Amino acid sequence: IKTPATVNEAVEVFKVPNYNSEDYPKCIIMSNLISLSILHKEIREKGGAYGSGASNGENGICAFFSYRDPKPERSYEIFEKAILAAKNGKFTDQDLKDAKIYTFSKVDKIINPANKGMLYFLRNITDDEKALFRQRLLDVSRDDIIRMAEKYFVPQLEEGTSSRVVFGNPEKLNWEEINPMDFLSEDYFNERIEDEKEKEIDRLAEAL
Repeated sequence: IKTPATVNEAVEVFKVPNYNSEDYPKCIIMSNLISLSILHKEIREKGGAYGSGASNGENGICAFFSYRDPKPERSYEIFEKAILAAKNGKFTDQDLKDAKIYTFSKVDKIINPANKGMLYFLRNITDDEKALFRQRLLDVSRDDIIRMAEKYFVPQLEEGTSSRVVFGNPEKLNWEEINPMDFLSEDYFNERIEDEKEKEIDRLAEAL
């Protein structure tokens, strides 16, 4: 998405389990471990970006990102190397402990008494389900981190099915450029949906 900015916002998105899956807490710990032990050091401290990380959404999306990034092409390489490091077990027990502490600083944050029932009201998540989710976070092991990388992230890297977007003006990336106003239009998304349908029809026809 081309903008007049001199620095860039880089994103790579992977499909992961949603909140109801027992693997979801494991993916959260994995992404926080990667953020703290690899991405911050390599992308912010060495690469000069203002910030970076990996974040899981309850809807089944994990986004690796950097912002105010002068070297987005390098950041994508770091995203891949970080996933492979997790898959190969190249992290310490202290890295895992730090990731859990960071995760619980978010999970156990103080909630305004007026908002205590909102989680159940808006997302139908009960106190028992929250307790189970918290216990699953505590139980995440070293082997779980390795298995999450192998099961969900590495296959998408190998198959090229993750989604990459840069907001800015990166000169070294030979990608399709999208005008911001086109990106915000309904016609843009309708065209992409039709293209995907045609590709799927062609794929099924070849298989038959």
